[in-house]
Amino acid sequence: MRDYILIALAAAVCGRPATGEPVTRHHMASHLGDLRDIERMLLAGQLDDARTRAFLLTRQPSDDALSQAVEDAAAALVQAPTIPDAIRLEAKVAAACAGCHVQSPRPLLAPVAPEAPPPTPSLKTRMARHQWAADRLWEGVVLGDERRWRQGLEVLAMRPVAMPKGDGLARRLQAQAIDALGAFEQRSDTYATRAQAYGEMLVTCAACHREQR
Repeated sequence: MRDYILIALAAAVCGRPATGEPVTRHHMASHLGDLRDIERMLLAGQLDDARTRAFLLTRQPSDDALSQAVEDAAAALVQAPTIPDAIRLEAKVAAACAGCHVQSPRPLLAPVAPEAPPPTPSLKTRMARHQWAADRLWEGVVLGDERRWRQGLEVLAMRPVAMPKGDGLARRLQAQAIDALGAFEQRSDTYATRAQAYGEMLVTCAACHREQR
């Protein structure tokens, strides 16, 4: 449901009027959904499927410079040789999408995110909190939403619960979130560096998922 609402909002913001560039709401909603699916595929280790889906993002129905940036980033993703490379490039596609959202003359009224699950010494709860934080980070990057970016970082920066596998990776993720949160607080980051930080955190997440499997 959250993804549906987010896609609908982004489509409404990025859809061009009839007198502007022919970027339709349908295409923008479809491409944002494809981008989210690509991320899930990469975290599941499905590189070929992710690259195939990324090809759809290269078929932009516009000559607009912002759409071209998305197309170029997606074209690089199609050629990604490894999961880590593809994850980093997927984050760059998200940053290119943000270029449209942050420059829209109409405000983006995204729904208020629910609160993260409470921190308890449970692996199940920790994974739920990480998923919640990852959703906020993705929204923060692709929508250029600073509030959500910070929300996600604050959850990931908390001391991780010990786990039988991937404990070192969990602490690496925590350190990455702390660094990104520090850059945000000091106003020394940009949309591009946030996307880069997000990509590196996803690489860590993917490595942890691989260990758990």
